[in-house]
Amino acid sequence: SFRIVIHADVPQSFPVVFQLTFTDGSFTDSQRFSFLVNPTFATHNINALQVSLTNNGRIGFFDFPLNELGVGFVFNGVNHLFEGGLLIGTSATKLVDVVRNEGSGQNADFSSSDYFTLKTPGVISGQDGHTSFSDGGASPTNKLGFNVNLNSYAFSDPEDDKYVILSYELKNASPDTIKNMYMGIFLDWDIGDFESNVSSYDASKNLGYAYEIGPAARKEYLGIRALDGAASYRSLDRDSANLTRAGKWDWISGGFSATSIGPTDIHHVISSGPFQLTPGEKKTVGFALVAGDSSLANLEQNS
Repeated sequence: SFRIVIHADVPQSFPVVFQLTFTDGSFTDSQRFSFLVNPTFATHNINALQVSLTNNGRIGFFDFPLNELGVGFVFNGVNHLFEGGLLIGTSATKLVDVVRNEGSGQNADFSSSDYFTLKTPGVISGQDGHTSFSDGGASPTNKLGFNVNLNSYAFSDPEDDKYVILSYELKNASPDTIKNMYMGIFLDWDIGDFESNVSSYDASKNLGYAYEIGPAARKEYLGIRALDGAASYRSLDRDSANLTRAGKWDWISGGFSATSIGPTDIHHVISSGPFQLTPGEKKTVGFALVAGDSSLANLEQNS
């Protein structure tokens, strides 16, 4: 075995390639292998779900669109999530996020010197996760000026093993009061044949959900619940979704005008708000990623 010492100046989530050269007489050959140093994501795996969370607000994977760093959202042995992430805004311009944009890439408005770490068993749950970040990666035009502590919780007892809670504590780090703020989560589910997915909303549970339809459809129902009440829910079609900041502002602040869509390649967004934060003030907003085995009723029960 070889002990590798990582220097303090190696950056976060840095891919390292090693080359092993071996000889035997006149024979020489080599092999290469690689791994990630200082990873800034980790995967909840204590219950029926596996979901990767990052230190920059993304959900599922760290490296969109390759999606090799992370597992997505695994339930019943299969990943069902292509992309997920956080959006926060007060207007069509003052909005920050880490999800896809109109340029076929992802916005990267959240930055962190922290890592996403897991503690098993946790203090609150069977597995507690934590990280912190800010909107320091955003341009001055879009930046709001806040810090976020993310705490996540996964429970392993049978009655609570099909959800993971995401608790975001926002702190206004700017000198001005932040008004009319909405916080939302974007999810691009790919359940079975993603072209046969449906997105809808259960107002009684503040629950957005997705499932597959068709003769060979998978049975899972997957979704997200706004634990502090939903202010807006939007079902989106991949081919017509408005991916500009103005479009995203409408997703999180526009109410419940388009709650159902499909069958098609769907995305959906759920948000809470509006909130107001004076300088230095904190606000905690929670969401839960939830899975159901075979029916909407099962998903609602777990929710």
